[in-house]
Amino acid sequence: MLALAFSANGAYLATADSDGTARVFDLDTGEELARLQHPAWVLDVCLSGDGLLMATAGSDGRCRVFDTGRQEEVASSTHSGAVRTLALAPDDSTLAASGSDGVVKVFHLPTGLLTSTHDNDSPVRALALSADGSRLAMGRYDGVARVVDLRARVELASVTHAGPVRAVAVADDGSCAVTSAADGSAAVVDLAQPAGAGEVRHDLGVRPGWALAVSRDLSQIATGSADGVVRNWDLLNGLEESIVTHSAPVRALAYTPHGDGIAIGDGLGTVRIRPIPGPQAEVGRAANG
Repeated sequence: MLALAFSANGAYLATADSDGTARVFDLDTGEELARLQHPAWVLDVCLSGDGLLMATAGSDGRCRVFDTGRQEEVASSTHSGAVRTLALAPDDSTLAASGSDGVVKVFHLPTGLLTSTHDNDSPVRALALSADGSRLAMGRYDGVARVVDLRARVELASVTHAGPVRAVAVADDGSCAVTSAADGSAAVVDLAQPAGAGEVRHDLGVRPGWALAVSRDLSQIATGSADGVVRNWDLLNGLEESIVTHSAPVRALAYTPHGDGIAIGDGLGTVRIRPIPGPQAEVGRAANG
């Protein structure tokens, strides 16, 4: 299990795996609705708001868009090296994809047109878009996170961490962003303030393993590690809020759209959705296989 993504309506979950498959599940029934095979590893995945479109990032250098109902490829783009990460705006207007060369390509999803490209000095491992697709956050392997205004074509903020940036998020209204890195640091950035002036830092006190996620409302951040422990922090006060113990190494995390639950993907190909906060009751499950 390499990546997880919810549809914005919370009805569907997509999974990406190293066996070349991307799957879509109905969360009410647990039924697998679509299984799309790729010729290479699927490194990331995202779903449209209604779950009818799915974008995938392939290690073969291709970003593909599928109609999940027909289970057919409807668009694709080619990148230099593996496509590492994707982001889809919640209004489904904009899709961003990053190749291993650090070049981020931004597309108008309804037409498939390339609208902009963004060069980086290091591979980009995390992407996020505001609700209307106007602001883009990029998290790089060299520890730098950048936020740009795609319409004004200006950089709004740059944040430096001591380790690779694993997760970024942008508020729906584009007013602030969150970045988090493998060194255990997180930053909340007010994009209306001058560079550096509106930045609040948090030390999570733990170095994340493979998995790191930020909730859509930017209020929570979660880390997952090889020991099966998932930790959840309240970013408003910087305090650890809850701990979930998982039965296998945690490979991928994704918050539900409302931030009241988290999907945990492990190395055994199983996904469990647990409530946050509260007891460790399992509220959903999907198995890749």
